[in-house]
Amino acid sequence: MSNKQFRTAPSEKPAPAPAPAPDPGPVSARDELVKQAVARLFEARGGTQLVKAARLAEICVEGAQKCREADNRRLEEEPMAMRAKGERPIYTVSEGRLHMRDMVRYSQEAARLQERCEREVREAIEMTPPRNERELCVLLERLTCGAKVEFMLPENIEAMETAGRELAATLKPEALRELAQISVLRDADRLQAFVERHPPEMRVKIFTALGLHAA
Repeated sequence: MSNKQFRTAPSEKPAPAPAPAPDPGPVSARDELVKQAVARLFEARGGTQLVKAARLAEICVEGAQKCREADNRRLEEEPMAMRAKGERPIYTVSEGRLHMRDMVRYSQEAARLQERCEREVREAIEMTPPRNERELCVLLERLTCGAKVEFMLPENIEAMETAGRELAATLKPEALRELAQISVLRDADRLQAFVERHPPEMRVKIFTALGLHAA
């Protein structure tokens, strides 16, 4: 009988233990600081106003869509239906296109601004890598120049959209378009003139739709 069957196989070395996972605490804290810096830049450069204007335009687009749906239902019931003399929809087809163009433009401008802010923050960190969280805070504070970020609470967003829809049912489309432009430009004088052209009961809604407090 051969002795080979009694020979033991050479012992295998145990696999090295996996390296411990990095502590997510500091990484999460760093990411949060960077996120807040981007938000401050976005706010300081008019990003929030672009988002609000895009939403106002979107509400108008929704209204124009409802007008088209109502026209289609009317034609289904009476293919030869004609509008009465002087009758016009709340939103014409051309007005719907204008609001759609505004919505796309404001949304794209907001997206491009967000990308620029993220890139600036990222490049600043890569150019002068901070050694610790304190240095990161100093770098980001210098970059954003102490800009404050506007936090929109869910209830505030809901109030804005409710006010925007109420205005869309009352104001002429061109007036809502002007209001969106005022929001983007952050023109206090034009806003005051706009508010004064409307009755007192509508003024609070105008400010609320822009996420502002009535004076």
